[in-house]
Amino acid sequence: MQTLLKTPRAKVSPWQAWGILALLSLIWGTSYVLIKWGLVYFSAEQVGGIRLGVSALAFLPIIVREWRKVERKQLPTLFIVGLLGTGIPSFLFPAAQEHVNSSLAGILNSMTPLFTLLLGLLFFGSTFSWAKTGGILLGLAGALFLIVCCDGMGVQSPGSYGVLILGACICYAISSNLVGFCLQGLSA
Repeated sequence: MQTLLKTPRAKVSPWQAWGILALLSLIWGTSYVLIKWGLVYFSAEQVGGIRLGVSALAFLPIIVREWRKVERKQLPTLFIVGLLGTGIPSFLFPAAQEHVNSSLAGILNSMTPLFTLLLGLLFFGSTFSWAKTGGILLGLAGALFLIVCCDGMGVQSPGSYGVLILGACICYAISSNLVGFCLQGLSA
């Protein structure tokens, strides 16, 4: 994670930065609703396959252009990053959202940074601080509250299907740590 913070940033104007943030918010914010809409017409497996297919088509020109820069020794790590960062979560979210509403799926997905930090501390040698640990515990308590206790408050409880979303978050976290600690020399 620390190496990601040291990466030089491209010069962008404040308007460009706000525009990029707005675009990313729109894309990420609507993904859960789009999954839910897709489940009206397709099975969870089909929605996951469509998500992967559209992603592959969108990134194909970049992959073709940048493939020569990838070293052979990086291929296994890239395969794991692709599997955990895109492949498995693309199927876990639709499977969960067959039973969980899209807003709750988005809220539970906010556990990803916390899992990234926790796994970074446990397995990737990230530096420890009490503030980070306190944030992790608070985030985990909030997610557990949503999974276990929300049903009586008029909010749909994800129950065991929330575990699928948390599994996707753990996949994202492992992928992020692998990118940050094992693929530092590879450009985005």
